Amino acid sequence: MRTLHKCTFPFELLDDDTLAHLLKLLGLDALRLRQVNRYLSTVSLPGGIALALKVLKCRPNYRVDHHKPRLPAPACAMIKWDRTMLDLGLAHRIEWASLVQIIDAAPINTVIDAFLLIPKYTRAKKRQTGCPELRGEVHFLQDCVRKSTNRNRSTSPVTTTGATKRKAEWLPSLVDMEHMWHGLSNEAQREYIPPDSPQKKAKLEGSEHTLHVRAALHKCIEARLWDVICGYDVTKRGGNDPVKVSMSNEHVLNTVKRMFAGDVHVHNGPSSFFYTKYGWLGFTPYLLAAERQNLPLVKHLEETCSRSITVDSRSQAGNNAYGLSKAYLKTMRSTPADLEASEMLRHLAELGLSRRTKRDEYVAWAR
Repeated sequence: MRTLHKCTFPFELLDDDTLAHLLKLLGLDALRLRQVNRYLSTVSLPGGIALALKVLKCRPNYRVDHHKPRLPAPACAMIKWDRTMLDLGLAHRIEWASLVQIIDAAPINTVIDAFLLIPKYTRAKKRQTGCPELRGEVHFLQDCVRKSTNRNRSTSPVTTTGATKRKAEWLPSLVDMEHMWHGLSNEAQREYIPPDSPQKKAKLEGSEHTLHVRAALHKCIEARLWDVICGYDVTKRGGNDPVKVSMSNEHVLNTVKRMFAGDVHVHNGPSSFFYTKYGWLGFTPYLLAAERQNLPLVKHLEETCSRSITVDSRSQAGNNAYGLSKAYLKTMRSTPADLEASEMLRHLAELGLSRRTKRDEYVAWAR
């Protein structure tokens, strides 16, 4: 059993912002520090860490082997939208009802923070156990045997008995090799310690449980992408109605960047939304951002994504970004002068997009 030593560093002298930033950098490792410092044990954890701890305590409400399979992105793109597709996309809300209830009540960026803090798990990963110094010594002895064998091996044919005798003569004794090991400097000894040993790199390791929790969290993040691009951080507390918190265009841009980044990477990414409660609309994040007049996000997607899912994308009714943007402005009762002054329409027109509007979109997606 490992002994925790008391930490006497005066953390109480740090201001609140510095202390919060320090805990955020430590992530879940901050829990170890809280165990050995009395003052830190009384400090509230940052939102992402606190949320990660809550969701890690959750257990699936359905047995994991009874969970519905998740359709990969290509399959979602090829299968026409129907109620089954929607149910498959929302299956995690039943399978992880306790976890989803906690996630729904948290702001989207706090959810992303929690997802990034939970350690990953690789099934093929083999954990090494034992003292790192001892494993380093074993590596050193193996290296000595290999070098001695390569240096003294004879190419002349010998009998089995003779080979065994000569091999014993090639190798230094175990006592000699141990003296050689202890004669090495600390720096030289560290070279023989495996790179994944706790002495070189200590990190939290995932498990089967964290693997499934991360998958459920990923689905929760993905399901909120539509609302975020629409400019709202939608939270739900208990059985109450959803609470919409408006987000600025810059806040939306930064949040979407985090969702599309490699560490999170929502599986539909910048391509079409595969299922919505409104049906198969064929919308891409680019089309939705253009409709909602988020010019910074539109420009970012143009710079980072291919034309096929940005400028050249079309909805299921055949509308391009210009048509959707203009139709939305009309829905918001914009005057002809407002349409003329729209920066979004001006930008899309400069890209050479057709100005024809078809709309419909299942009666403007049941607004």
